[in-house]
Amino acid sequence: NTNTNTNTNTNTNTNTNNNSNNSVSKINALPKSLSFRKICSKCGKTRSYHGELGFGHRCVFQDCGKCGAGIQVHQKHGIPMGVLCCLTEQQGAVPGAAQEYQRKLEQLALRAELQQRLQQEQQQQKKQNAVIQHQQEQQEQEEQQRQQQQQHRQDAGSTIEQMVAATTAGAVAIVESESAVVAASAPALPKMAAAL
Repeated sequence: NTNTNTNTNTNTNTNTNNNSNNSVSKINALPKSLSFRKICSKCGKTRSYHGELGFGHRCVFQDCGKCGAGIQVHQKHGIPMGVLCCLTEQQGAVPGAAQEYQRKLEQLALRAELQQRLQQEQQQQKKQNAVIQHQQEQQEQEEQQRQQQQQHRQDAGSTIEQMVAATTAGAVAIVESESAVVAASAPALPKMAAAL
């Protein structure tokens, strides 16, 4: 009886310690690029594996995704299921399941990391494209301004030329009309002089 009570107390203490450390160790148990949005915190299986079933604290699976053993075996040894499982084959874990689980986690982590890199590269490319487009738009605006200024100069120059031409034509017309008046009155001048 004394041994049984001691074992029960030890298991209770172990469970308490495991539960208090779960929040800290859960963070460190997953690779950096994975989170508990992708891996169930209760059973350790992927979200896609759950399908329409509950996920996380609503998980309905009774077997561990890491070692393959049932929930009763984990409770018996005071070991949590899922990513934090450290059940040995002697304690009831399926042989080779933990190694296979670790390989799958590493593959998922690698895939997630590649996706993150790809997204970062796409975002950088978008930023670079936006900068290039902005520069092109500025260059186009500057070119349009130059063309408008050049057009204004040409318009102003042609207007001045037109004004000069009109003034010159007007002056020539005045001179010609005065010459015509003088020429028309020239034969009458000797008669007028004689009459005086």
